[in-house]
Amino acid sequence: MKSQILTAIEQFQIDTDLGLSSSPAYLRPKYFYDEEGSKIFQEIMNMPEYYLTDAEIEIFELNSKKIIEHISLTYDEILLLELGSGDGIKTEIFIKSCIESQLQLKYIPIDISSDILDELKAKFKINHPEIEIDARVGDYFQVLESLKQESEYKNVPKLVLFLGSNVGNFSNQETNQFIEHLKNILDPKDFFLIGFDLKKSPSVILPAYDDPRGITRRFNFNHLLRINRELNGNFDINKFDHHVSYDPLSGEVKSYLLANTNSTVVIGSIDKVFNFNKWDSIYMECSRKYSISDMEKVASDHGFQVLENYFDRNQYFCNSLWIRK
Repeated sequence: MKSQILTAIEQFQIDTDLGLSSSPAYLRPKYFYDEEGSKIFQEIMNMPEYYLTDAEIEIFELNSKKIIEHISLTYDEILLLELGSGDGIKTEIFIKSCIESQLQLKYIPIDISSDILDELKAKFKINHPEIEIDARVGDYFQVLESLKQESEYKNVPKLVLFLGSNVGNFSNQETNQFIEHLKNILDPKDFFLIGFDLKKSPSVILPAYDDPRGITRRFNFNHLLRINRELNGNFDINKFDHHVSYDPLSGEVKSYLLANTNSTVVIGSIDKVFNFNKWDSIYMECSRKYSISDMEKVASDHGFQVLENYFDRNQYFCNSLWIRK
């Protein structure tokens, strides 16, 4: 008997029900990124407090050619796959260097937002019409699995990009599952470039997740508003406060929404009522910061070799180039 394939909205209903029914309650961060959430995140990346984007852009400006040199030792062409491409600002810097270095490539950005991909394709059509783009909307691994079955992409050397600090949003178990799954999809000698936000002073980290203009607060509250829009919920965001904490031992930044009064929330599409007492929490997101030894252990535990680590001048961020053994 074939298993039932759930629609995106059905999965959203299941995950929301499971999270809000748990104690303590939580919501899955992958649902931050609807159309509105993706727009707010673009605002976050432009905040002066959000050091991550500038640090990673600096890494690509300083090191793109070094990354290409590693690839060019083995290949003269590459399939460039990007998981969660967003607006592609950092990737465009890398692609410019590929063009200058005469490394041939085809670019496949993968994102859950079709609007972001449409904007990306339009930008590249103007700026880099010579680059072939095959944008794919959907879940990372579903898209990667389907690409592996397509004849034109079989046995083609790959470089997978997973930029930003996306891996920091995973629990340890989710990180292990993610890297292991990726390893099983990649072929030996395929490359993986992954971004890690590094441990540093809390005075630098905390404002990036709780800025004075309330953009990060709005990003978190959009998740509740998305439930209202798509699942017929009635969250009143005025009844919740945004709270962020940082644990320097674990490196975890955690975001919560705290009920500032007793409230009752009805979610019509799952026909459930959720009661929140004053100061009950909804756990929204974890963004983990890594040490170099943490990063290298993740690679070695899952069949990757670290070729080189690249840093910005402040040593705030690292892009680590791995090769599948």
